[in-house]
Amino acid sequence: MKKLDYYEICFSKMKYLNYSENTIKCYLYYIEQFLKNFNNLSRLNSLNFQNYIDNYVFKSISQQNQIINSLRFLYKYGLEKKYT
Repeated sequence: MKKLDYYEICFSKMKYLNYSENTIKCYLYYIEQFLKNFNNLSRLNSLNFQNYIDNYVFKSISQQNQIINSLRFLYKYGLEKKYT
């Protein structure tokens, strides 16, 4: 799958789940930023997500929550993996 496919899957699922426009915009921004770091998306795993979060310099607790939740959404709905 291409990066755009993951992006579209997440967008569609957020619309279906009735997320607010602001939340959709925010989550998609952070999902896009995350996906830019990887060439082979078929090999993404939980370690990639954890390393990204561990090395990210958050500006606030709010931003930290937004990024973590957007990546959790991508992991669960974009990659269709169980988040534990």
